[in-house]
Amino acid sequence: MLTTRYEMRVSKDTIIAYLPYFGRSFSGAGAMTNPNPLDFKSIDFSINREEKNKGGWRVTIKPKDINAIQSMLFELYENGSANLNVTLTDRTPISFMGTVEPVK
Repeated sequence: MLTTRYEMRVSKDTIIAYLPYFGRSFSGAGAMTNPNPLDFKSIDFSINREEKNKGGWRVTIKPKDINAIQSMLFELYENGSANLNVTLTDRTPISFMGTVEPVK
């Protein structure tokens, strides 16, 4: 479960992620040059949204300018809760739970 120390902001033209990463790296040199692949800003990405049958949304984001990330899959629920599954290029996947809130 994420706390307010961590966040991910998504707008029409920018993604800003400040999320922790705990996992295994499959490329030793890459792990040293970028110790946290989930601390980034992206301005080139694709978004695919689909409504789920029982309410909520499934949103897939694929950053094109962040090589470390293959995809980010959000499961958004009507009560404001959310799950995020991140598939990385050379590290083990990671999942998060949290709450979706509008930016103030």
